[in-house]
Amino acid sequence: MSSHSRDLASCASNSEISDENINNNDDLEVDNSKCVLLKIATLYAEQLMSDLILDVGGVAYPVHRLILCASSEVFQVMLMNREWSECKKTRIVLQENPVAASVFPQFLKYFYTGQIKISHKTVLPVLSLADKYNISDLMTLCLEYMGQHVAQAAQRGQLIAWMQYTMACGHNKVAKACQNFFKWNLEWNWLDSELDELEGETLAQLLQQNDLVVHNEMSVYNLTMYRDGLLVGQYERVWEVQQTAGGRALFTPRLYTEDTWGSVLAVDNFHSLPCYHMRTFIFSTRPALADIAHTDRMMEWTVDLYPKGVWFRKSMLIAWSGTYDVPEAVLRTVRIAITCLSVTAPDPYRPEPDVRVKMVLTVKENIMMLHISVKKFNDMCEVNSHLTVVDFDLVTPNLGRCPKCVESNASTEPSHLMGPNKDQLRVQVVILPLTDYCYVSPAEVAAGSDRLGP
Repeated sequence: MSSHSRDLASCASNSEISDENINNNDDLEVDNSKCVLLKIATLYAEQLMSDLILDVGGVAYPVHRLILCASSEVFQVMLMNREWSECKKTRIVLQENPVAASVFPQFLKYFYTGQIKISHKTVLPVLSLADKYNISDLMTLCLEYMGQHVAQAAQRGQLIAWMQYTMACGHNKVAKACQNFFKWNLEWNWLDSELDELEGETLAQLLQQNDLVVHNEMSVYNLTMYRDGLLVGQYERVWEVQQTAGGRALFTPRLYTEDTWGSVLAVDNFHSLPCYHMRTFIFSTRPALADIAHTDRMMEWTVDLYPKGVWFRKSMLIAWSGTYDVPEAVLRTVRIAITCLSVTAPDPYRPEPDVRVKMVLTVKENIMMLHISVKKFNDMCEVNSHLTVVDFDLVTPNLGRCPKCVESNASTEPSHLMGPNKDQLRVQVVILPLTDYCYVSPAEVAAGSDRLGP
């Protein structure tokens, strides 16, 4: 007796019969679906009653037309439509690349069992086969796996291949996740073999984005050195480009992690901090992007970080129309307040700068969350700005209900803390001056206009 026959006998003996149905009702429902699935799998495993041969990479696979047509719309048209020559053939040669051919046995077995093993190496060829033969359920499984393993793909040298394939095939959600990881971790130790796979058009598209996170502009230059076509000088067009709205994006600074433009706010022993704790950081940044402003003094900043929420105590508001009681409130957010201590005097040769504030939430060595807003800091505007970094529940373990909060804390294990004990919070603040030549997106303007506190 073969192993599949023994499995069928065991499966039949373990069929689920409800005692309640036996005692209370003459109608009996038996769940024997596992045996049925096993019978179908046996047809493939033991090559029983096959009526078609698929030739892939010189290897013959006995299959069943019924199973192929039920699983794939492409196979259904190919094998059922009389206008196709394959309809009457008993042996069909499928042209697949070597990588796809290597996973074709697992791909074909999925038709019969609904089970498949995928990894960072095999998920892309399996997805390409699922796309080619229009198997939506397998596509969904592969895309879910890829979306959950973007960082691991980068570690194993697969991210760029994932990114380019999903961009080309319109799998926008996974493509966006891969693009964000590439942009936010541009100085990752990318392998030369990976960068060779990166198409020039794709790289040019990514380099035009203003949310690239890099140490400085030289990092971008070094990345593009291997692409001679991207470095062709067209200096005569600079003035012309400056006159267009889209061209101003080329003069917009990226998100530089160099110490010149900001600081890392580090909070250790997060779980031992009291609620509504505040920690103050002081640092300085340059007032202009260009090095020519050598006489300018540095801009001094104070940043108050509230890692465990903010508690506004009960107060009284005095206005011209009367006096009003302001009730207490608790904001369940990780929040920062930025204050400019020294606003640089206006320069007749340089437009008065707005300030682009970027906050990065890091976990391990990867950037996991990005918040950008545009604020104006000068003598005519308020110098204090409140910005929310991340929801409090995303970095705090399940603590039940806070006595001052309306809603209960139903959070699970914190996912935005780092370190061996998951008790370190890292928020990087980058402050960049903008001029009239820079481009500011509507989303950044909206984020900058939000007043999240009193």
